[in-house]
Amino acid sequence: MRKILLPLVFIFFYFSVVAQVKRYTETIFPSSTVTSNVVFDTAPFLAGSYGVESNTTTEDLIMDIYEPTGDTSNNRAVIIFAHSGGFITGNRNHDDMIAFCDSFARKGYVTATIDYRQGMYFLFNTEMHSTRAAFRGLQDGRSAVRHFRANAVSLGIDPNQVYIAGSSAGAFIALHSIYMTDASEKPALASEVNYSNLIFPFFHTAPDLGLFDRGSNLSESGTPNGIISLWGAVVDVNLISAAENEPIFMAHGSDDGTVPFNSGSPFGVSLFPDVYGSNLINNELNSVGAVNKEIYFLTGEDHEFYGTSNGTWENGTGGNMFWDSILMKSSNFLWLQHKPDANFTFSTGGLEVDFTDLTTGAVSWFWDFGDGNTSAFQDPSHTYSAYGNYEASLFVTNDILSWDEINMSVDLFEPLPLTWTTPLKALYNNGKTDLKWSVAEQFNNEKFVVQHSRDGSDFESIGEIKILENLQEEIDFYYYHDNTPLGVNYYRIKQVDFDGKFSFSSIAAVEVREGNTAISFFPNPSIGIISFELIGSENEVIEIYNLQGILMKVELIENGDQLDLSNFAKGMYFVKNKNGEINQKLIIE
Repeated sequence: MRKILLPLVFIFFYFSVVAQVKRYTETIFPSSTVTSNVVFDTAPFLAGSYGVESNTTTEDLIMDIYEPTGDTSNNRAVIIFAHSGGFITGNRNHDDMIAFCDSFARKGYVTATIDYRQGMYFLFNTEMHSTRAAFRGLQDGRSAVRHFRANAVSLGIDPNQVYIAGSSAGAFIALHSIYMTDASEKPALASEVNYSNLIFPFFHTAPDLGLFDRGSNLSESGTPNGIISLWGAVVDVNLISAAENEPIFMAHGSDDGTVPFNSGSPFGVSLFPDVYGSNLINNELNSVGAVNKEIYFLTGEDHEFYGTSNGTWENGTGGNMFWDSILMKSSNFLWLQHKPDANFTFSTGGLEVDFTDLTTGAVSWFWDFGDGNTSAFQDPSHTYSAYGNYEASLFVTNDILSWDEINMSVDLFEPLPLTWTTPLKALYNNGKTDLKWSVAEQFNNEKFVVQHSRDGSDFESIGEIKILENLQEEIDFYYYHDNTPLGVNYYRIKQVDFDGKFSFSSIAAVEVREGNTAISFFPNPSIGIISFELIGSENEVIEIYNLQGILMKVELIENGDQLDLSNFAKGMYFVKNKNGEINQKLIIE
């Protein structure tokens, strides 16, 4: 028996731990494994002193790929990192790029740090050369995205979860990869340009650089699924539109002297054309209604405020206190883009509880029922051993092993010696509200406490009815609430046993308006059929909205009409009339 028990205990422990690995947000791998010098494309590089745009040589574009050491998954999210350097200097081996790649790989991502084409002649024709340098960088960043998508199977990645993160010039690449995507947005200076300078033969023609996507794997999209922009800028905020809704995380210091937080010339050198920094990008995103974004703006901080100078650690060993903040914030932001959305509901019958998964995007489930028992079924049923309060949790993962979790309180009460036979009704009548409810099989029932609320959540007792004897047959009870205030009034009945146990009726609501008119509906909560009572009006146009404010149903109702909402999903809704005077909560169970 011992030989069997020990493996079973180990398997259970292993399953419990592995099932709740929080990949992508926590460091779960001990190290990363690097594949160096991976060619992801070829491109024409500027040669010589960079002043002659037609003087190029074709060279390889190189990246280093980092993977979690020992990882067995073959469907992972990817982050491509692009270094700083003003399109003049720098390489994929910058301290911060290597640290980012290693840190995110140990969280479960596949990461890469890329080289991109450099070279900018700024003594003459500075606007043209700087525009073309940034455009070449954009092309190379998009080539890296296409490379991963084209080789998704061999690299073990999800082609729909490819992100770009960039610092400074690398952030220019990331930003324009999502906001400069239409051919009409291509800068004129990236096309064929005639110009002159002091380099023999003095008159030159800069060749057309082509479109945003050039080179290999052109059947794939070069637009990433989201970006991280660290102290970056765009050439024009008008590139941003509501249609370009890729998620974006931006970090920037307000006193950045290299890439302006607002607008101005890079490096503070007026020879360069103005660019528009993170603050103005954020303002434009707000104006077009973008919501999938996060900012980390620090007042008084300069360029690369996490402790680097052109990608090199200033202290020689690592980042400052802001490094950890950016790592945490950016990893959490990206996780939100690809995680499933955990949710569930449950129904009780004595000690037995049926759990129903409402998660979107999950492929595996791990339930903890709060009493030491677990399940890996999607919709499990569980029988508790005793009545009480339990904290049930659901942990889910999707096809890239991204995760989410949710907890809910499960309250199990012993069945009370009473049956609610007719839902509570509330009817306004000439300054007072008439309440009526029916019960049967009353045993050990001490009293009914009438409770009133103005918001449907916080109830206070306004009266009670004592019970004098046990009764088996159905009996009606009445209570009158005098001087009912204007507005929405919610009512419920609390039934109390002699031993202190209690239960609640459904909630009834009545809306009292000027002119002695009112509207009420019941039962609430409802399984889908609700009845309306109108006082002082022949009919009402009723609108029903979900929690997101989406109009779900419009109906003209008269006194006594019933409305069938049985096709509605379980949850909370709001019942309103056409002119907005009524706004009552409704629960569909």
